[in-house]
This record gives sequence, C-alpha cells and structure tokens, in this order.
Amino acid sequence: MRVGVFGGTFDPVHNGHLAAARAAASAAKLDEVIFVPVGDPGHRQPPVASAAHRLAMLNLALAADASSDKSPVFSVSGVDAERDGQTFSVNTLTDIRAARPDVALFFILGADAYARFDTWRNPQRIRELAQLLVVERALPSGAEISTPDEAAGIIKAPLHGYDISASDIRSRCQRGDSIANLVAPAVADYIADHGVYAR
Repeated sequence: MRVGVFGGTFDPVHNGHLAAARAAASAAKLDEVIFVPVGDPGHRQPPVASAAHRLAMLNLALAADASSDKSPVFSVSGVDAERDGQTFSVNTLTDIRAARPDVALFFILGADAYARFDTWRNPQRIRELAQLLVVERALPSGAEISTPDEAAGIIKAPLHGYDISASDIRSRCQRGDSIANLVAPAVADYIADHGVYAR
C-alpha cells in the first residue's frame, strides 16, 4: 500500500490543499493520503485556530470530498496536534512508520518548503522514512527543484490553477468577505458558526 503523509497548519484547510493532495496521489499512485495538522510547529508561527478547530475543519472537508467518490482515500491524523511540545516532520513520520510498518510512505511537501528542506530537523532521516513527493506550485525567487530522480527519492507533482492561501482566507473572514469556492461549504459554515477567525 502506498500512503502519502501531508503535514501543515491547515489554518484553515482549503481547496488548494485538497487539489495538492490529489496531484500528489496521481503522481505517485497513492492509495491513501493522511492529512496531519501540526500542533506547535517548530519552524513557523503557531496556527491561529486551535488544534480542535483545525481537526474538525479537516474532517468536514474530507467528508465532503469523500462523498464525491474520489480516489484515493483521504484521512486525518491527530498525531501532531495531540503531541506535547514542538512538532517536527521527522517525529511525524517516525510515529506513522511505527504505527504502519508495512506501507510505503511518501512525504508530501510544497516546492516552497522543499527549497528550505535541508534546513529542517534531520532531513536525512526524513528521506530514510519516506520518499519525497514535491507538489510544484509557484517557487520563491531563485529556488529550483532538480529533475525528478527516483534514486534520489524525489517525485514531482505539478499543480496548476490553485492560487489560494490560508492567510487570505483568514483576512477575508475578519473582513466578513465571502470564502465561497475557496473552502468546502461545510468548512465555511463551521468557520462562520464558531467565529474561528473573527477579530
């Protein structure tokens, strides 16, 4: 079984995240993609929404996606959101590998994150635990990704037409603007009902 691990703040999860997961799944022929929202990220500002809200929104988004009968299977793991202390990808993959020793793991990350990958905690161990699966969106100025090389553990997954950012969605929510077509309807309803990103 081929399983992708897709970490992030998902603050909130949006349609671009789902499109990236589908692009990665198509490129690597994945059977499942596990979305793993971080708790306390060690490399960036903490999320605005609580772990409980972000897990709830992910479950709503993936339930809506599953109802459309798409493949592969999308699931959510709270392994990082429930972890005490800071979250690092090497810990995430170690825990998932321990729980699922018999699957082939693929670590999904964006091209912008891959450009900084060598500065992460224990990148070599990450490569040992999972094959890198890089979703190609807009690259930061001067950043490049080498040609895909299975021996090097890199698969590239192109993604086009999804210029969506979670920070823009949060700003729209604070202004009272519509976020229709940016997130699943159930997620938009949840944000409004719980005032997740209200000032």
